[in-house]
Amino acid sequence: MKNVKILEHFSTDPIIVHQYSPGGDWNAGMLMYDTIQHSKCSFLFVCHGHAASMGSIVPQAVYDKGYRVTMPNCDWLIHDGPIDAEGMTVRQFNSFHGYIDHIRQDMMEIYTNVCLASGEKFQKMKKGAVKNFLKRKLQAQEDWWLTAQDAVDYGFVDGMLGAEGYESIQEIIKAL
Repeated sequence: MKNVKILEHFSTDPIIVHQYSPGGDWNAGMLMYDTIQHSKCSFLFVCHGHAASMGSIVPQAVYDKGYRVTMPNCDWLIHDGPIDAEGMTVRQFNSFHGYIDHIRQDMMEIYTNVCLASGEKFQKMKKGAVKNFLKRKLQAQEDWWLTAQDAVDYGFVDGMLGAEGYESIQEIIKAL
């Protein structure tokens, strides 16, 4: 967050983010998501290796602020994420369960909005149908692994580096 604020202070040029992420903490990820969403700069977000769990949510902040690009060999993982209830009392767990439902709703709303807007597979669907598809997919297979091309087709990213319209980082930056 601090680095984005520093870059904003000196320039409104596009910010390039290179991410390799096997996932991580929801709140830390949402800190990055909110920082990007509220930045005055445009972004190029490039995913390398893994964009898993929270690492698949953070790039979505760039949807209407620039381009989300995946490397050809980047694997994507969409899932609810793990929880740790060890040491909680029953009442604490019940309270935590409500919070987890809130997180799941937020996650589903983020995914639904970007997939509906940019997913080739969802072009003729309404928002409710896209959300139901994503929910069913996660219920059917707890971990939904996608190739880089799948991530493009479903709308989790705008394009794959090297593909038409995304030939190089320099060309993408020029389009911003």
